[in-house]
Amino acid sequence: MNNVSVLYQLQEIEVEIDSLRKMLSTCVKKLGENEELNAARSELASVHNKLNELKKKQQEIDWAIDDIQAKIKKANDDLYSGRIKNPKELTNMQQEVKTLESQRKQQEDESLGVMTQIETVEAEESKQTISLKSLESEWRKEHAALIEEA
Repeated sequence: MNNVSVLYQLQEIEVEIDSLRKMLSTCVKKLGENEELNAARSELASVHNKLNELKKKQQEIDWAIDDIQAKIKKANDDLYSGRIKNPKELTNMQQEVKTLESQRKQQEDESLGVMTQIETVEAEESKQTISLKSLESEWRKEHAALIEEA
């Protein structure tokens, strides 16, 4: 063989090697963790944390309502038991019950607001979960196709 044909074959081999290196680099990038997938996981974690915070807040409000309800019951029991004879004391007790009932109503209104927020965040969490599962499924298919190709 003459030198020119050997050089030509060598050049063709080098071009093919470069092409294979680029393809390998692309495959390695695609096989690695997908940025979109990581972003979706991060977003889902954020929504999940927000949901946990709202549920904790709801629990605290429920406890506050229970405490207020117990105070109202005790005050009403004292009020109607006949043990308190002083009219001024009875008036103060009635005023305390009204105040407690107002506080309970305020807590119940806040509780409804938090419940609404929880429903909204749960819907968002569900949407994010479906989106993440779809992305993961797509990534697995792409991953399997790349492995088959290699």
